[in-house]
Amino acid sequence: MKYPTVLVNGVSIRVDEAGRYSLNDLHMSAVACGQAKENQGPSQFLRTKKVKAFVETLTRMQKCILEQNQSVIVINGGFSQGVWAEEIVAIRYAA
Repeated sequence: MKYPTVLVNGVSIRVDEAGRYSLNDLHMSAVACGQAKENQGPSQFLRTKKVKAFVETLTRMQKCILEQNQSVIVINGGFSQGVWAEEIVAIRYAA
């Protein structure tokens, strides 16, 4: 599947059909530019208590029941693998 992309600081970031951004692409671009370390990936970001609470609140407020409507999804394996998140979560990750 070919994903549309957006440019962030000159780096192409994939966006899925639901408008979620690839946090893995954001991480790779930050590492390539020397703005992040390998150990600051999306999985570490999602493990923090504050981020868990933020995502849970966002999901609850948006009343996301179906998986395809979730604020954050994690896909293990396949072409689409990685962490995909809505713009507000992607911005928080990038900050």
